Amino acid sequence: MLQILEELEIGPVPSEENCAQAGDENYQKKARAECRAYARQVERHYPAPEGANVQVKRFPHDFGCYFEVAISGPAEWVHEVEEDPKRALRNWDEQARSALGLEKIEP
Repeated sequence: MLQILEELEIGPVPSEENCAQAGDENYQKKARAECRAYARQVERHYPAPEGANVQVKRFPHDFGCYFEVAISGPAEWVHEVEEDPKRALRNWDEQARSALGLEKIEP
């Protein structure tokens, strides 16, 4: 059976969070840290099936470069991550907040 593979850039951070801006001081360091934390968050909530990949990608920009998290793998998994039915990729989860040194959100 032929498996359809897809690739998609899903952004540098969860959809409702602010991210480092290209051109800002220490942008590359901050952006890479945010992307790594987001990639790990994706993997925690939507474990990558065999043959799938979650990675940080670098793209050219007028200010040098910018970074995003990209996913690739079976189309079904890529679409699930994109649609985020668990609503787990809107905000930083506790582990990501800790990794980034952000304040804990009290319930």
